[in-house]
Parts: sequence; structure tokens; C-alpha cells
Amino acid sequence: VYPLLTLTNRPVLGEMINGWLNAYKEGGWLPKWASPGYRGSMVGTMGDVSLADAIVKQIPGFDEQLAYEAIRKDAFEVPPKFVEGVGRACLESYLQYGYIPQGSSTTTGGTCEEVVSRTLNYMQSDYAIAQAALQLGYKGDANTLLARAYNYSLIFDSKKGFFRSKTVSPTSPRMAVWSEPFDEFAWGGDYTEGGPWQFRFYVPHDMEGLASLYSSSGLDLCSELDKALDSNNPSTFHVGAYNNEIHEQTEMPDHCWGQYAHNNQPVHH
Repeated sequence: VYPLLTLTNRPVLGEMINGWLNAYKEGGWLPKWASPGYRGSMVGTMGDVSLADAIVKQIPGFDEQLAYEAIRKDAFEVPPKFVEGVGRACLESYLQYGYIPQGSSTTTGGTCEEVVSRTLNYMQSDYAIAQAALQLGYKGDANTLLARAYNYSLIFDSKKGFFRSKTVSPTSPRMAVWSEPFDEFAWGGDYTEGGPWQFRFYVPHDMEGLASLYSSSGLDLCSELDKALDSNNPSTFHVGAYNNEIHEQTEMPDHCWGQYAHNNQPVHH
């Protein structure tokens, strides 16, 4: 609804953003899943995108500098240890490697899961925050964030043609291998409420770059999109790490087609 409101009701959007900024002022972080307060329900900090968009489009009625402070904090500040639901729990590994390896530690004391989805979410947010930084004159921040946002090739397996997770050697941190086993139809694990097909094109901030990456791997992006959207192809999924069928899996063959799971965010973005 936020992009729509930038076109249809800019004043109301400004009021809504003020609500998020009030939460930031009261709690020190932007909520990821206000219910109320902080809840670590999703893997990214996608509110960054909505606030950055509002800054770039000069939506009236909110403090742009405060909004930038809030989204910048998500991108640059590692959350405090053992605090749930704030910031990016896997930011340390993301900053170290340019992506989040499988098995990385979270700031909450656990292990980073859904690392492909999480990495791509972080990159999309970084790109959006970079646009806000450029709008406000913070060129140093913008350059840093754009460099991160374009790192998606690090987790693209050119032989398989999918975004995949990597495992880093504990004895040789610079050595990383593709995590195994890999099943292009398996949901969960390295992916959030989807699988490799649903996240295969999830670089909305750089489709030209993604097309070039596909081409360098001997693939045509448009042809692969056609395969995903082909209604003659069955909506194949394997339950994968979820252990039982989740509603998004049930809905894909019932209401969608091919690998196009419109009922969930990564595909219809």
C-alpha cells in the first residue's frame, strides 16, 4: 500500500510514516513486525524500503533526517546481543562476506536460517537506503550501500542457474562451497516461504544486471521467466524443511500457475 499512497494520498502516507518513527523514537529501532512492539517474524528489514521511498519522493509531513537515521541504523549497526526482533540479526556475517553463509551466528544467540532470502532482502533494503542517502547528500553511505546491493552474484550458482547458499570453511574463511544437497523445488531451509524458483529473480533493484548475470551463465532471463510462468508446467513443490505442507504451498497450485506463487511476496514483487 505504501507505493500506492505515494501516488494517491501523500499526506496520509506522511502520517503513517510518523507512526513508524514514533516507534523508532520510543524503542530505538524500527519495528519489523509491529504486534505491538518488536517481533522477529520476518528475515529482512523491509520497512527500510518504504521509508527510503518516501524520502526520495519527498512525501510531506515527516522528519526526513530522523527517517534516514532509522533506516541507516538497520543497515550499519549490529543489534545488541540476545535482543529479539530488532535490526538485522545476521548483519555481522553479511558485512564480513558480502552475503550470509549457511551456519552463521545470529545476534540472538542462534544460527542464521533462510540465508538466501535474508541476503537478498538485505541487498534490496541497502539499495533503497542508498537512494535515500543520495537524495539527502550522504554520498559515502550511498556508495557503501550500493556496493553491497550489487553483491548478489556471490550467491548465484551459474551452473544451476539459481540463488543458493554457501558454506564457509571454519579453518579457511575465504573458502566457500555451495551448500548441499540442492533441490530446486524444495521450500524452506535457505528460503523463506518459498524455494529456489520463487527467489530466482528476486533482484528488483537491478534487473539489467541480473539479465547480464544470466547471460554470462549461458541462460536467457526472459526464457527462464517464461518457464516459471508457464501455465502448462505443474506447480511443483517439495515440502522441504517445513516438514509439513504450509498454506503458501497449498495455494500455489490452487490459485496460481507454474512456479508463480502470487500469494507470497517474493514472486509478485
